[in-house]
Amino acid sequence: MKSKRFLCHIKRLGNKVATFLKSREVVTFLFFFVLAFFLWYMYSMGTQREITRRIPISYIGIPDNVQLEKELPQELKFVLKDEGKIIWSYQKSLFDTLKIDLTNHFDQNDALEIKFEEHFQKILTLLSPTTKVIELNPSYFTSKYIRLYSKSVPVVTSNVIKLAPQHVMYDTIAISPKFISLLGTKESVDTISYLYLEPITETFDKTKTIAVNIQKPQGVNISRPSVNVTIPVEMCTEKEVIVPITVENLPQNTKVRTFPSEIKIRFSVGLSHYNSVTESTFRAIFDYNDILLNPNKSTATLQLDYTSGYIFNIQLHPAEVEYIIEN
Repeated sequence: MKSKRFLCHIKRLGNKVATFLKSREVVTFLFFFVLAFFLWYMYSMGTQREITRRIPISYIGIPDNVQLEKELPQELKFVLKDEGKIIWSYQKSLFDTLKIDLTNHFDQNDALEIKFEEHFQKILTLLSPTTKVIELNPSYFTSKYIRLYSKSVPVVTSNVIKLAPQHVMYDTIAISPKFISLLGTKESVDTISYLYLEPITETFDKTKTIAVNIQKPQGVNISRPSVNVTIPVEMCTEKEVIVPITVENLPQNTKVRTFPSEIKIRFSVGLSHYNSVTESTFRAIFDYNDILLNPNKSTATLQLDYTSGYIFNIQLHPAEVEYIIEN
């Protein structure tokens, strides 16, 4: 019942509005309103108007080894003046990025000069001949610059790589690329001999290649932000060999006997190098000069020399030996 009453009210209101719009006074008002708008529009089209536009600037041809003291302008502002109908056409996206080639702007004067009025000629070709440019900002730019120095330095890891239990690295860590180019002032570049990687926190249980960021030194640019690092990891096992003791720096007519005459060496080695590490890989050295430094000591500490870089957790049994000197 209420909905029917509401519809009736809406219908009566609509009829009143329609009757009002059909009245002579309203029709007369709308006619003169449209006529006034038309006359204003025609007047504005023939009147001198101004419009402000901005376009971004892109630069090419700047050498990598050049550093400007001031930042280059990133946009060009200009004010145009012409009849309204022409200015109205400039409301559309008529202007794109202004590209400026600076290839020939870097000479021996160590100063860059840009006359934007010259480069603005590209924009003028898009304008009507009657259009005037009454403002151009900036119209001129100048900045001193310095030449940067380039240097190639190796990249190294900055921390010890964490391995899962019973795992070792069976080869050296591979970094690709190994050398990175620096770009900076001579003073800043000369102080850098290495580039260090960000710490690698992952624990490895197999060979894996990961991308690692480089720690960028202050005051220089680097040719790339990261490198690929390959961690060669495999399972390991224990191995044991028996090696004779070698006496060195022995004077003439002197003989030394050690007890025992050979030692046991226990170590961990990766599975890929298990067979290549043998007794000949090691030398257990008794240095006679150590006796001269400690004449009252009845034992001597052995030194171990070995040629393989893929063995770990080395233990000597025994690490010290007794000896007898015979003249």
